[in-house]
Amino acid sequence: MWTPASSSAGTPPRTAGCLSTRCECPSESARNRGHGAGDAVLYCAFEHSYRPRPVSHSWRSAVGYPDDQLARGEVVKLHTHPHWKEGVAPILWFVVFLAIGAIAITYTAQLDNADVRLWLIVAEVVITLALLIWLAVIPWIRWRSTHYVITDQRIMWREGLVTRESRHIPLARVNTVSYTQNVWERIFGFGDMNIDSASDDGEINLVDVPRVDKTKALLYQLAEDDRARRASQGDGA
Repeated sequence: MWTPASSSAGTPPRTAGCLSTRCECPSESARNRGHGAGDAVLYCAFEHSYRPRPVSHSWRSAVGYPDDQLARGEVVKLHTHPHWKEGVAPILWFVVFLAIGAIAITYTAQLDNADVRLWLIVAEVVITLALLIWLAVIPWIRWRSTHYVITDQRIMWREGLVTRESRHIPLARVNTVSYTQNVWERIFGFGDMNIDSASDDGEINLVDVPRVDKTKALLYQLAEDDRARRASQGDGA
């Protein structure tokens, strides 16, 4: 690392740790007093050019859901989507119709009539794309754009990509939590959760919640912690 030469006229020398040392640039009169002052000026310019930029406090504008919805000090305890079985059907439909479309186009390309061959291929491509979007792409996006979030202060969920529906319920308004499972859902560990709240929404139903039993236990614990915290704050007041 470059080390500036020792300065004169009482100016303290700079060391190799120049980037971590605060610079005090000489006054206008000291700049005209020779080589040492020039070194100090050069050192100040060198340090200023490598000074780190301040970190922007608008970082939340670049983060995704649910971090962009959190209040100060709020901590996410659970963030999940509906159970993965919701994504199985779109994947299967995508593979099936893509294979059918490819086979149909391959056989159509062997026809002798060029005009008929062209129109049939165009029709097959359009029909295949329409089926893929309808039965595979849209359900996949709907599944991935559905969020179930539990923080230490509230329950949040959001649905939809183009037209979004988002609702929040404070933990203090949660009365009871229950869930239902059939045999199939019990085997794969998911179920529908019913939340009875004191808000205007009344009973809320979250569909296909993964590990629904553990999610219910977590929600009860967080609600109890929230009530205890509010009670302690009331006693302190």
